[in-house]
Amino acid sequence: MPMARKKPRTSRANGKTFRIRYCDPGTVKGDDGTVCRGTTDFERQEIDIERLLPPDIEGETLLHEHLHQLIEPLANVLPDDLEEVICKALGIALFASLRESPELWRYVLSIASPRPRRPRVVKSLLTGGGLG
Repeated sequence: MPMARKKPRTSRANGKTFRIRYCDPGTVKGDDGTVCRGTTDFERQEIDIERLLPPDIEGETLLHEHLHQLIEPLANVLPDDLEEVICKALGIALFASLRESPELWRYVLSIASPRPRRPRVVKSLLTGGGLG
């Protein structure tokens, strides 16, 4: 899978768009004040990611924070520590899967965002096939 060099500036999930900010090392802090690689702020709809991470760690961290967005509807049901474990494990696993199975992901992306198709009748008329 070709590597995109342009870093994403937004992350969309569950109908909400979060802004992604790339922050200086040591400035991203969790709710308890500890320094971490990334955080998701649901009130501000922002994701903070530490700049200058190695590419594989950055990829895992971006997926980890995106997963927090995806499972937000379960936030009132899941204990915080379980949510964190799920996001960490899946972030690592998904990043590895993207790297190890690029053809699978290319195919999934191709069916997840299909190109708009013209209705058959219009297509038939445009190619000279008529209605009958």
